Formats: sequence, structure tokens, C-alpha cells
Amino acid sequence: MYKRQIQLQGQVEGYTSAIWLAVGILVAAAAIALTLINVGKPGSTVAAGSSDASAEDEAVMPVAIH
Repeated sequence: MYKRQIQLQGQVEGYTSAIWLAVGILVAAAAIALTLINVGKPGSTVAAGSSDASAEDEAVMPVAIH
């Protein structure tokens, strides 16, 4: 019985480690996304990449919505 408890405790610790690793990956991904995505901020470049003056009159939409 003692051996089974040790196995179960090891399994729980493994799941806990995996969850914390996933949290770390998600935090890193969020930091990268917040750093690199500049759509909608004043003074940011146009998302579509158009350089003419008429692009300033259009609403800037994220690429995923197009």
C-alpha cells in the first residue's frame, strides 16, 4: 500500500509540474503577443501595409478579422 501512495504522489507532482510549465508558456506567449502586436495603438503602422494617404481614413482591423 505504501508503494501505491508513493506512485500516486509522484503522479500528482507530475501533473502539478506540467500545469506550472503550461502557465509559464502561456505567460511568455502573452508577453510576446503584447510586445509585438501594435494594432489600434495611436501612431502604429497600418495593419494592411498600404502606404498611401487613403489608408489613414480607413479603420484599422486586425489581420485575423479580414
